[in-house]
Amino acid sequence: MIIDDVLRKNGVRDKVKLRLITPEPQPLTILGPDAGNLVIKLLGERGIEYRPSQKTVEIRRNSVKTESEEFEHDLVLAIPVHVAPAILKEAGLLDQSGWIPVNPGTMATNIETVYAVGDNAGTKIPKGLLLPRAGVLAEAQGKVVAENIIKEIQGQEKTATFNGEGVCYMEVGDGKAAPVRSNFYAQPQPKWEFTPPSPEGFQEKHRFLAERMHGWFG
Repeated sequence: MIIDDVLRKNGVRDKVKLRLITPEPQPLTILGPDAGNLVIKLLGERGIEYRPSQKTVEIRRNSVKTESEEFEHDLVLAIPVHVAPAILKEAGLLDQSGWIPVNPGTMATNIETVYAVGDNAGTKIPKGLLLPRAGVLAEAQGKVVAENIIKEIQGQEKTATFNGEGVCYMEVGDGKAAPVRSNFYAQPQPKWEFTPPSPEGFQEKHRFLAERMHGWFG
């Protein structure tokens, strides 16, 4: 959607065909079809072709081949398969899922005094799926682990827990963004709140970014 916006501002959108190919059955799969349909609507409004359930098997010079179709392209922007580093497998930290199993509240692994947060942590939510890889969630997990390590050093009870909550901001172009607030630990399935794209959402995103840049890097 940001590419769509850039092309429109440069007056060449009508000369470019945008197509999104994904192996997922819908956007925001973990939140369910209602959330996904909101994103599909935004794509449709911008004339972006959306092709779900298309598992890519080969990226060629002029085309992308999936298990069922082949799509021609002049330019492809591809996201590679996400896997854990080999060193984690060699250390015996991974389970059959290919990620590090953790306690979803404390982020503790099966090895004493070892914790895992962020992308390589296989954090299961009540629905049985794995928690999405998102920086805001990794940040919250890291704070929980840090607090509990401090308490352990001080001889206190480790009481900090990760609540599975986070917010991400979907930029849609034209200086607008849609905040998506989620509680992935809610029962029986994740709860979410999708705020329609607005300039206020865009400003909120940049405040969010500024706070973290200052907090982590000074």
